[in-house]
Amino acid sequence: VTACSDGKLRTWDAAKGALLKQADAHPAMNSTAIYCVAVSADGKLAATASIDQTAKAWSLPDLKLVSTAK
Repeated sequence: VTACSDGKLRTWDAAKGALLKQADAHPAMNSTAIYCVAVSADGKLAATASIDQTAKAWSLPDLKLVSTAK
């Protein structure tokens, strides 16, 4: 799982180096940088935090938004 300054959250097949899915995790008109991403120990959730002052939880591997906190 990676997150970037373009506001996108991405999942990858590490063995193949192939992009699996991506989500506009923190969309904004001029992109909203994601400053951190963490994955739960069981690999079922990812959490992102952004300059937009929100934290979001995502289900893995489908990248569906689970919750948002501000």
